[in-house]
Amino acid sequence: MNRKYFSIEQANHSLVLVRPIVQDIVNKRNMMIDTKKKIKNLDTDNLVIQWITKENELKKELKELSTSITYNLEELEMIGCYLKDFKKGVIDFPSVLDRRVVFLSWQLGEKTVNNWHEVVHSYDKNKVIKSLT
Repeated sequence: MNRKYFSIEQANHSLVLVRPIVQDIVNKRNMMIDTKKKIKNLDTDNLVIQWITKENELKKELKELSTSITYNLEELEMIGCYLKDFKKGVIDFPSVLDRRVVFLSWQLGEKTVNNWHEVVHSYDKNKVIKSLT
């Protein structure tokens, strides 16, 4: 598969597609955490059949959420970007600077792509876009 490289403008234009997908992933991740807590906190004093039924329902819900997140991740890959943090909703867009690959970085809640980082660093080493020269 050929990797797509984004300009800053292309990355910002893609946010109209990326933003709702990332929001969906973050929401589903939170739902998965809640569902896992529900499974852990099931009342074992209930009748065994009721407990097993409820546990199976919750496990099915987890599987459906996981499958849906996988689909969302595939959507992002088709666009050409990659989710780096499920909790914060951080996305990396491959880009080229001085003949080297870097990542333009965006986080859910931001209006535009404002940061970048070297491929060998994570998004916590981001630099402001204006230093991308």
